[in-house]
Amino acid sequence: MRTVRAVLCAIFFGVALSLCCTCIFAATVQEYIDRGNENRAKKDYDAAIADYTDALTADPANPVSYNVRGYTYLLKEDYKNAIADFDRAIDLDPGYVKAYFYRGVANSSEGNLDKSIDDYTKAIDIDPTFSYAYYNRGLIYYCTEQYAQAFEDYRQAVDLNPDAKEAYNGFLQYVPQKNASDTQNVREEILKLMEEAMSRS
Repeated sequence: MRTVRAVLCAIFFGVALSLCCTCIFAATVQEYIDRGNENRAKKDYDAAIADYTDALTADPANPVSYNVRGYTYLLKEDYKNAIADFDRAIDLDPGYVKAYFYRGVANSSEGNLDKSIDDYTKAIDIDPTFSYAYYNRGLIYYCTEQYAQAFEDYRQAVDLNPDAKEAYNGFLQYVPQKNASDTQNVREEILKLMEEAMSRS
């Protein structure tokens, strides 16, 4: 009887210890992420990256840690490392819509416009209500002179996000005044419009 009790007690305490360790482990990962988010908000990007790396050391299979670290690399304009992190986040979670979206931003910044369109398209496939994916894809379509697709994406973005209608309409009014040689000026203008749209959403 004592042997049975001893075995049962050992099992009970083993399970309890395992659950406890799991909770502590999860809390530690989230604490690293939270601290990284705070550092990123303060624009201390190197410290934020170190925090996210600590989170990945604690849990290498956490797609969120890869995504937030990738986003921080993106803010640093370190696009290659950003893309590598977004790739890993997507490998771990193929339905991670934000990872596709931000990888689209990184790819466009690297000049990989076809890959950028593919990323935004995948984000839209996963979440057809994601207005900013339409918005960004519309910009890439415009920059690659696919004007019909650009207009269609921006109209869709307006339908999905009426609060940003002014900024979207600004794009639609701005484009006809420009030609292909003005791509860089258009890009800068649209980025401003996108910032305005996002700040109101």
